[in-house]
Amino acid sequence: MLIRAIRETGRHGYRQPSGTVLTGYSALIHHFDLEVPMPDTLAVTSDARQRTERGRNHAMAPGGYAVYEVTYRGTDDRERGRLSRGDMTFAEHLVFALKHEATDLHVLRKLFLKVDPELVADMIRQSPTGTYARQAFFFYEWLTGLKLDVPSAGGGYIDALDPGVWHTASPINSPRHRVRDNIPGTPVFAPLVRRSATFQGDLREECNRKASAALAEGPPGIITRLRRRLLLRDSRSTFAIENENPSVDKLEKWSTLVSDAGRTRLDLPLLLGLQKMIIDSRWVNTGIRHNGVWLGEEVDGSLIPNWLGAAPDDLEILVEGIFAADRRMGETPGFDPIAHATAVSFGWLMVHPLADGNGRTHRYILNHILNQHGIRPQGITLPISNAIFADMDGYRETLTNFDEKRIGLIKWERTANGNVIVVNDTRDLYGHFDASHQAAFVTNRLAYCLDYSIPEEITSIALRDRMVAGMREVVDMRPERLDLFAKLVMQNHGRLSKAKREKMFSELSDDELEGMEAVVQEVYSVDNGSSNTFKP
Repeated sequence: MLIRAIRETGRHGYRQPSGTVLTGYSALIHHFDLEVPMPDTLAVTSDARQRTERGRNHAMAPGGYAVYEVTYRGTDDRERGRLSRGDMTFAEHLVFALKHEATDLHVLRKLFLKVDPELVADMIRQSPTGTYARQAFFFYEWLTGLKLDVPSAGGGYIDALDPGVWHTASPINSPRHRVRDNIPGTPVFAPLVRRSATFQGDLREECNRKASAALAEGPPGIITRLRRRLLLRDSRSTFAIENENPSVDKLEKWSTLVSDAGRTRLDLPLLLGLQKMIIDSRWVNTGIRHNGVWLGEEVDGSLIPNWLGAAPDDLEILVEGIFAADRRMGETPGFDPIAHATAVSFGWLMVHPLADGNGRTHRYILNHILNQHGIRPQGITLPISNAIFADMDGYRETLTNFDEKRIGLIKWERTANGNVIVVNDTRDLYGHFDASHQAAFVTNRLAYCLDYSIPEEITSIALRDRMVAGMREVVDMRPERLDLFAKLVMQNHGRLSKAKREKMFSELSDDELEGMEAVVQEVYSVDNGSSNTFKP
């Protein structure tokens, strides 16, 4: 099948570079009118010679266009005239995409479901042992569940995904295609994460090294207190992200659950148990939802969704896919912890299987999987929710990066009760995506935990101990009373107000009051305008 040269398109307000032809995924999406999220980078081939960037086989142009030389259309001298015009066959475009572009499982599935199977079958017959023909063969049958009318392939085994580019699972040989299936998921749910998006090195070793170094700078014997304080701050943060202020009892219960995260298998009963703990079932139905769900706002009676969860009819198969992918990654020796945690947790969040509680269970999953991989330095559950809360703009941008590419592809109608119902087939939008952007955010937040959260908490403990010891030299008082005193003094720029003294500390003499204030001022540098934050 010949696809005539596609020129004069545009995106993001930019015109396609002059003298170029859409090539690879971009041409296939345009020609077959595929309703898919557009790749971040669109490939085009230039009619003229093209100066490439150092270390690349292409040059980047405004609008996210990757410009390749004309030779990338093909090198068959017998077809020079056709290729110079930019007319390429279906097979040539597909081979270009598989060879030079990032694997896009969503585009491939939508393409294969739309084209005549004979197009793919003929490509395989023309090159039965070719690397990219066999990849197309494998991806077609793996993604669609359909069987092509071609014999089994020959040749040595090749990888489905490039393990130098992606975090891949333990390979499973597919004899029919002579392909090693190393996709970290299932045909229903298989987010991919680039190696470049995650920590380069042994994350577990790096976490242990940094935590040990931070502890060495603090007072001895604080590890138990440090673990507990970080857990409580993290638990408070995960509720604060949802604009909730939970009771002390709920915080304690959540902290215990997060502390135990990773000790058991991740499954639906576990997550539904978490939901029941955090959601009042009088107002929200717990369990897998049976209705639509949307996030956004209502303006002048009109719904403006920022995101819509998967259709209720798709939830069972998507949730099964999430847990199957989790097992696939978990059973792969040495699989990257960040890629694993990101794919499962953000996949769960985007599917939004629950009526409420998706965000907190999503962040719990991050801790659960990281703990399973041993990312728990000195027994510390990393305060990932607290780190996320410290960068809410980054968190929102990370979610928007996923949402805005897909929201326009979801067709929905408003229901009589103000909810929404999805009216088109959207299952694949939630199951196949590049989670590299989200993984980069998680990597950044883990670095924040190690470089800031843990050292800062150790410093806070040391300062408080110094404050308590100093004030007890002035007057012997219970630690919780000393904490309250310090908090009130810090809130009033280094002095206890007359009203607070009369109400709460009337028993103190003037000398005792001045002595205790002096300790707080000295420990927390209140008098020099650069006070440390008091954290009891």
